Amino acid sequence: MIDVDNTLINNDLVKTDVSNQMIEMIGPDRATRFWELYEIVRKETDVVDIPLTLKRIEPEFTDKTLYHRLYRLWNDFPYRKYIFPGVFEVLAYLNTIGRPIILSDGDPSFQLRKIVTSGLARAVNGDVLIYAHKQHHLEDIELALPAYHYVMVEDKPSLLNFMKEYFEERITTVLVKQGKYAHDPKELAQARPDLVIPGIRDLKKFTADQFSSDRF
Repeated sequence: MIDVDNTLINNDLVKTDVSNQMIEMIGPDRATRFWELYEIVRKETDVVDIPLTLKRIEPEFTDKTLYHRLYRLWNDFPYRKYIFPGVFEVLAYLNTIGRPIILSDGDPSFQLRKIVTSGLARAVNGDVLIYAHKQHHLEDIELALPAYHYVMVEDKPSLLNFMKEYFEERITTVLVKQGKYAHDPKELAQARPDLVIPGIRDLKKFTADQFSSDRF
């Protein structure tokens, strides 16, 4: 099971680049307003929801052509360009030693669009699960993906802890040191992963046996 944001896609860089493009497109004041609504929506729904944020800001645009450009910026963003180096090679390799499945969280419609248009869905043969918060659906995940042993590859230490507490010895947790959460002191203070790798491409260095529960 493999996370997406900051595990397969450099989401920190996406946010920086799309923010800069919004400033150029709609001006700094409206760009700031977008991020204000983004945070309001996240607090209300407890999830990042770009479609709802766009819906909230639409009435503030008298120029609907400009709003449409903002809408297209988000929905047509070239996420494939932001995939970390070596990702497709890693997914191809994992297909030879197991069944790689994308396990992501966030707004289901927007996140699925990102995963499909970036080519990641095809790379895992369409095996994609998306939940608003995957740590709240571990039983559902287990029912959907029955297996003798699991591996979770993720950039957020606290989420790996949830997975370990639920699956116990039936899972190997892998922390990828990419993105803000992987370097957050608060997150790292509670980190207890079975394996730590510098980047996603380093997964190719491991055999199926090295992911086995017998090693941990």
